[in-house]
Formats: sequence, structure tokens, C-alpha cells
Amino acid sequence: MVKFAPVRWWATFHDFHRDRIGLSANTDMRTEAYSINIDSRTAANGGTESAIFPGRPIAFRRALTRGAGWIRVRTKPTLGWVALIASCYLLSETGEYLRIPAAQLVVSMFVGGALALSGVARRRMPARVGRASQAIVGVLMGSYLAPSALGAITGRALPLVGVTVASIAICVAVAAVLTRRTRTNGVDTTLGLMPGGSAAIVAYAKDIGADSRFVAFAQYLRVGVVALSAPLIIVGLGGNPGSSHPGRFPSFSHLVASSHQATGLAMLTSTGLLGVWLARRLRLPAPALLGPMFLTAAILWTNLTGGFAPAGSLRDIAFVLVGLEVGLRFDLASVRHLRSMLPYLLAASVMVCLACAGLAWALAVLVGMPFIDSYLATTPGGINAVLATAASSHANLPVIAGVQSIRLLLVIGLTAPLIQAGNRWRALRARRTAMPVGSVTSSATRGMPSPRLHS
Repeated sequence: MVKFAPVRWWATFHDFHRDRIGLSANTDMRTEAYSINIDSRTAANGGTESAIFPGRPIAFRRALTRGAGWIRVRTKPTLGWVALIASCYLLSETGEYLRIPAAQLVVSMFVGGALALSGVARRRMPARVGRASQAIVGVLMGSYLAPSALGAITGRALPLVGVTVASIAICVAVAAVLTRRTRTNGVDTTLGLMPGGSAAIVAYAKDIGADSRFVAFAQYLRVGVVALSAPLIIVGLGGNPGSSHPGRFPSFSHLVASSHQATGLAMLTSTGLLGVWLARRLRLPAPALLGPMFLTAAILWTNLTGGFAPAGSLRDIAFVLVGLEVGLRFDLASVRHLRSMLPYLLAASVMVCLACAGLAWALAVLVGMPFIDSYLATTPGGINAVLATAASSHANLPVIAGVQSIRLLLVIGLTAPLIQAGNRWRALRARRTAMPVGSVTSSATRGMPSPRLHS
């Protein structure tokens, strides 16, 4: 006779697979199951035949039970991630409707931070999801480097590039001052104040081992200052900030810029995978981001194809994933540190914006372009908010988009060399600081008799 006895099989199964699924030891997965006591017929057969599956070995029953449990274990966190990402997406779209700057990044980062600090979310985002979001953002950044965006500044390229390089130098100088004033890591402050490519810089910070929480907080604070100040400055200069009524929620039927969605999605996927593979072969930093970005720019400049840049809901979800991944890394120590750093970061962001406004005035005088156009072209980041403001205020959108694209290209291209040069300079300075101390000590003690111990 077959006897069914309820037993908790989750303990042995969960312990066996705990390391693979990344759960903690005290995770409660008390799934009720039934163990089968083999009847006399099974015992007579030497215990090799399953009682509930006649003719099948016991290994078949065990494999089936473990397989069902594996599906249950894997499905539960997957559904949780899907629900969390969908909730963050809806909240971020609501935030964009309320005119929150960089709503997809900021709102999802705050949601992830709240869940991490409250203990509700104890796991970080799966690595594959993070790499996929970086690849999508890389393709989007590469689409800003299209020939149509850069062709509008061919006649004034030299002064525009010079002003862009000067704005990057100002940000690096302010980061150096902030590092000395607050005793923080120079790599973190430099990345936090780089003028543009917020999502790309945050992803790069994560890949090189920098504090992505600090970098994201500083980057999005600067983006917020730019996005909030640009319309006010346009109004102060007598311009029209545009309509205050935001658009509707993006449609899931339009995920790429192409009119043929299936072809565009296939091209987007191929570009992302091939770009990551090439970046790894070339040993580029942040391969999931820089590989698709450079490959997209190369495809657009060779006129092979186009229209595969992420748009609408797909672009927003990629930004949501980047912000959520950063938010889930927060803890109480990082929050205390950021709270103490808030006045310094805010002052640094305002200082950078004022310096870039001075460069915009010099550019307007030198080139003879309106100050509104030069200011929007030289803002330290916030490219999406700036382009939206330029379009609504009837500014010279091609020139503004071209200068912003050059700044984005220079920021992405110069970030890694600047970080490496800064690390070498700090290491050299540390050695030079330590060497005189050792030499003075050795020369002072040279020739002195060794001390004797007296009982």
C-alpha cells in the first residue's frame, strides 16, 4: 500500500541549489510536498521501482520532483523582478508626466534604494539584465553621434570643440577641488562631475569598481540642476520655454526608431551582441556599453542601415534598469555619506553650470550666435532635457544637438584616459611624498650607534 506523508523537502533541495540561485541561507521557501513510501512490491524489486510510476525507476521520480521544484524556485524570483521593473516603469512614467528630470533614472534609483534600505530587496539585479540594459543604452548613445547631428557644426567646429573641451576641463578641475576639500575618492568625484552621458558614466563606474552610488547621485543631481535651470534661463532671456503639458505614455508598439519594428529590433539585438563581443576582444573598459555605442556610430557613419536606436518604452525601460541597479546597491553607510556630501555636490554642480554659462557667453561673442543657442549647446549634460527645451523654445536645434553630441563623444572617449592618468598621478605623488621622509630618516640615523637594551 502506498502511504503519502507530508514532508518539507524544500530544505535539502534548497540547500543544494542555494548557491546557484543566489538566495540567503534563511530564505523561507517552505513548499509542501509529499514523499512516497515504497510498498512491498517496490521493496520486493529491490527498491528500484517507483510505486507511483510503475515500471519507472526511483531516479525518475526524484528527477521529476527536483525538476518541478527547480521551476518553482526559478520562477518565483523571475516574476518578482518582472513585477518590480514594471512598477518602477509605471512610477517613472508618472514622474515624467510630473516633469521630474531624468524620471526613469531618478525614480527607479530611489525605489531601488528604498527597497534595499528597508530590507525588502536583498538581492542585486541579475548580471545579464544589467549588461542588456547597458547595451541598449550604448546603442542609444551611439545614435546621438550620427552624421546628421554633427554635420550642422562643420563651419564652426573648432571653437565649438574648444569650448566643449574647456567645459570638460572645468569639471575635472572642480572634481579635483572637491576631492581635496572632502577627502573623497578622486575617481568617484571625477566620474560624478563628468558633463554628460549620465547612464554611460554610471555603468562605466560600476565596471571599473568605483562607487556607482556616489557617481549616480552626483550625476543625477547635476542633471536635475541643468534640467530645472534651463527653462528658467530661457524665460529670463525672453525666450519661450514651450508648452508645460507633457505627452502621453509611450506606446509598446513603437520600440525602435524604424518604421519596421521587427527589422529594427533584430538589428538592435545584433548590434548589441556584436558590439559587446568586439569590445571584449579589444579589451575596452565597460564593454557592454562602449562596444555597442562605437559600433552603432560606425554603422551610421557608413550608411549601412539606420532606425534601430531604442525609442519609446524600450528606451525608458533601459533607463529604469540602470537606475534600479544603482538603487539596489545603497546601504545605510552610503546614505549617510551622501547626506554629508549633498551640500558640496550641489555647490559643485552650480559652479560647473555657472562656468559653462560663462563659456557660452564667450562662444556667443566669438562665433556670433545667440546666447540662448550657445547656452543650450554648452550645458554640462542633460542632453535629453536640453534638446526638449531647445525644440520647445524654437532654438537652433541642429547646432545644439551637434555640440551636445560632440560633448558626449569627448566625455565617453576621454573618461577612461583621464581616470588612468589621474591614478598614475596620484600614485606618483604618493611615492614622491613618501621618498623624502624615508631619505631624511635614513640620513639622520646614518652613523648613529645602535641602541642597547639594559636590564
